[in-house]
Amino acid sequence: MSKNIPFPIKTNTACLLKWNWSTIFINQGSTASCHRNWHVPLPLEEFDNFHNLPYKIDHRKSMLRGEWPHSPDHLGCGYCKNIEDAGERSDRQFMNEIMTDQTPDELVDDPTATHVMPAILEVFVNRLCNMSCTYCYRGFSSKIEAEAKKFDNPEFDDKYFGNPKLSLDWDEQQKYRDALFSWIKNNGTCLRRFHLLGGEPFILPDIDRYLDIWREAPNPNLILNVVSNMSISQDRFSALIDKIFSLIKDNCIERFDLTCSIDCWGPEQEYVRTGFNSKQVEQNLLYALSIPEIRVNINATHSVLSLSTYADLLEKKAEWQSITGNPIALYGMLVDKEYASCDMLGSEFFNEDFDKILKMHPQESEDDRQAYQNILGLIQTIKTNNPSPKKIKEFIEVYDELDRRRNTDWRSVYPHIAHEVKKYHNVV
Repeated sequence: MSKNIPFPIKTNTACLLKWNWSTIFINQGSTASCHRNWHVPLPLEEFDNFHNLPYKIDHRKSMLRGEWPHSPDHLGCGYCKNIEDAGERSDRQFMNEIMTDQTPDELVDDPTATHVMPAILEVFVNRLCNMSCTYCYRGFSSKIEAEAKKFDNPEFDDKYFGNPKLSLDWDEQQKYRDALFSWIKNNGTCLRRFHLLGGEPFILPDIDRYLDIWREAPNPNLILNVVSNMSISQDRFSALIDKIFSLIKDNCIERFDLTCSIDCWGPEQEYVRTGFNSKQVEQNLLYALSIPEIRVNINATHSVLSLSTYADLLEKKAEWQSITGNPIALYGMLVDKEYASCDMLGSEFFNEDFDKILKMHPQESEDDRQAYQNILGLIQTIKTNNPSPKKIKEFIEVYDELDRRRNTDWRSVYPHIAHEVKKYHNVV
């Protein structure tokens, strides 16, 4: 594909994601063009048309008319609409700004084209995972699904951790995987980015097959991105990193991005992402940072449990960069669970933490400045909210139950939050 093509569609609702991005859920046989949107069923016989299914075409047509697309899901594009209506910066606006070299080629000759080839392909392989993050879904974590089966409280789990996404049987998943590899061999040169997600990709039994495909069908313009929780044995992690680095050396791909899912640091991080191993993660991060050709990103999910030690993560970022001399890019997104939402305690609770975050936040690089604007927007949004007794009640219900299941104690890890919620006697 061509590089550095500006996104030519300038209506007030146009989102580059709807033209350049597709996610395929191998284990579910579905697809989407934004993680906020509905997963569209993808029949195996229609696999090669995953980026141009009618649902996606309808969204593009709506955006060309300057309209917000309608979705059958909870929010869909309404998520960004609500943020923009409040005067804040949405995912749509952010992505349109940063994805400057990922516009499909078809828009060069026809800026109104609705049938295009994707520039970014993201693949969820399956939900095999070694962690059970406190705000994740059963559909994305085998550990959470196993826990739900063990404790057998379907009303609780359906309410807070989602109805489990129906997974295809193993043989059917392999058919979708083979269809993906066939598509890559025939069309992979159109891609600018290929993202691999799980569960946890680095523990997938067939992770090597997903890497080897780029040796069979090389794309020297491709950026390969793996999203990982990084709690992997050092031997396995370094072996896979070395394998990926060989793809760069042999000109099979252009670059490797390692996107690390880390929200904060310290005991708070190990609680909010159950199964996170700080020592192991730090060892693996330093190994990846020792290879200059690898770009390391940290993607933080901001929740009520991560904000108080997000500044500690910024401090660790500076330390890791100082040790290795290589940069780390920061990204962040709001949690999509009400029981963990950043604004539940109102506008004043995190004031000291916010002051520390903004004081410590780096702004030297363009990536740092973008991340600073994102966290600043988040803080400004939180400051417009009053405490929510409903969310606090759900928070207590969820984390008390998770503590019972996991033999943990959120009150000892977050005593300041425990003290605050006592003010709401009607929900405690």
